[in-house]
Amino acid sequence: LNHPVMIVSLDRLGSMVVDVVGNRLDGRFIGVGGAVVDHFTVLKGSLAGDVNGDCMVDLADLAGLLSHFGLGPDARIDDGDLNGDGMVDLSDLAALLAGFGGACP
Repeated sequence: LNHPVMIVSLDRLGSMVVDVVGNRLDGRFIGVGGAVVDHFTVLKGSLAGDVNGDCMVDLADLAGLLSHFGLGPDARIDDGDLNGDGMVDLSDLAALLAGFGGACP
């Protein structure tokens, strides 16, 4: 947490946890006491509605989303959380259906 481009530079003891699944990178900074102090998510050019990362929005994506429907508050894109709010709900289903049939160029 000490970089010359940062507006605020902090020297803080802790651990950085990085999870990469498909096109999503989740980062969490864990403080000395074990609590999450900060977190971020980076999504690399994805196809809206592509839950399983196969570059198509199809029945497999719908099945994946429905199998995790109601999951939260820590759901991820591979669970079907397409809007990044930590929940798999109707808004995610609507996003999947809006992109249904799409494929990567």
